[in-house]
Amino acid sequence: MDETIITVRGRFESHHPAEHATVRIAVAFEGSPRESILQRTTHLHAELTRTIEPLHDPEHGPVTWWASDRPQVWSDRPWNADGRQLPLVHHSAIDVRVTFSDFVRLGEWLAELSIREGITVSGIDWTLTDESRKTLEADARGHAVEDARITASDYAAALGLASLRPLAVADPGMLGDGAPIGARDSMEFVRMAAPAGAADPVLFRPEDITVRSEVDARFAAS
Repeated sequence: MDETIITVRGRFESHHPAEHATVRIAVAFEGSPRESILQRTTHLHAELTRTIEPLHDPEHGPVTWWASDRPQVWSDRPWNADGRQLPLVHHSAIDVRVTFSDFVRLGEWLAELSIREGITVSGIDWTLTDESRKTLEADARGHAVEDARITASDYAAALGLASLRPLAVADPGMLGDGAPIGARDSMEFVRMAAPAGAADPVLFRPEDITVRSEVDARFAAS
């Protein structure tokens, strides 16, 4: 008996609480003279690191990781509304990234920073631990394959076919038919970023992380 080839796309989506939050912070000043601006930046950066170091514990948190870039210093001469070039303005900045596992402590820490001149919270990236991410990736792919099998079974049943044999499973667009318009990557983590600025330490809550997976699958039905 001739076989009918059925090609389908399987999808799966799940939502999970964030486990880590990486805060992006800029320590920056501008003005004149250059030496004074750089000194203010490095002094405030040193104060900031002194608030991080007692919290740093890679295993237990509340800070599991942090990093700091080198100072950046540059100058420019702005123009006023009349087209006249103004005196030289010096800029100095140091970027800092801090990863928290305790979101209550994160809210308290951000509230403390909010009163400090020269500190800007650029945003927060919500993530999962590496172990959780790998587990969820495997789980999502498995569910996406199962969704593809169920869809193919429905098509086969509608055609009056009872036997379904898998031929191939691949990431979207890799079966040689071309990816449909608007197709997403096979694995996607959607992270919601917090707005800039400190949050109320009591009300501070992260958005869930959405994990999506898609696979293409081909079956022979008879």
